[in-house]
Order: sequence, then structure tokens, then C-alpha cells
Amino acid sequence: QNGDEHRWIQIVKEAFGEFVSDWSAERFVERYASSPLFKEDGFFFIRHNKRYVATAFAWQDKLNSLEGHLHWLAVLPEYHRQGLGRALALRVLLYHKDHGKESVSLITEVYRHAALKLYKDIGFVCSAEET
Repeated sequence: QNGDEHRWIQIVKEAFGEFVSDWSAERFVERYASSPLFKEDGFFFIRHNKRYVATAFAWQDKLNSLEGHLHWLAVLPEYHRQGLGRALALRVLLYHKDHGKESVSLITEVYRHAALKLYKDIGFVCSAEET
């Protein structure tokens, strides 16, 4: 949808701060939205009182891959611990299932304890840890 890249960057910048300080809506379009791997129907937002407060999208590394990715799950800090991350994660998993993916992976940082707990709670298994 027109303007989604601006909604996405606003949420991601508030959620991740300095980690994405050099990102822009244009970079999102260049890196993701302009790729044939990007599917608009796999790009999700949660809106509360006309404000976009959370986002995530389904991704894959190769066309026709049997593995999907849960990518860039972000929730505005004031909306944490309300189940929005879980809802988006489950929606992306359902999207991948509906599109024939046999597995789904994701990447997160080890210090994101709430995210790690969520991912484990919905069935992800930690496969590697960087130190």
C-alpha cells in the first residue's frame, strides 16, 4: 500500500533506535520492497486508534524457497507486553504455511530477552548464538 515504507520506518526506528538510525524509507524500498522476493500481502501492520504501532513481514531468501523468514518484527515500546508481537509472528507463520513453506526461521539478538521468549513460546528453537 502506498506509504507503507514510511509507516514501517517510523515503527522500526522507534522500536530499535540506534540500531537502525541510518535507515530510511528509501533504503527499505531499495533493500526489500523493490525485490521480487517481497510480497505486499505478506507485509503486516497493527493499527491502534489510527496509529500504526507494530509491523512484521514474511520474507524468503530465494524465489520458490521452501523456507520462509519472520522478518523485522517491531512493536512501539509503549505497546509492548500486549500480545501484538505474538499476533504478528503468528500471522507471518500462517502466511508462510498458506504459501507452502516447510519451515520458517528468524534472526534476533541474544539480548532481546522478551523476543527470545516469545519466539520460543510459539515453537521456534534456538539454533545458534553469537558471542
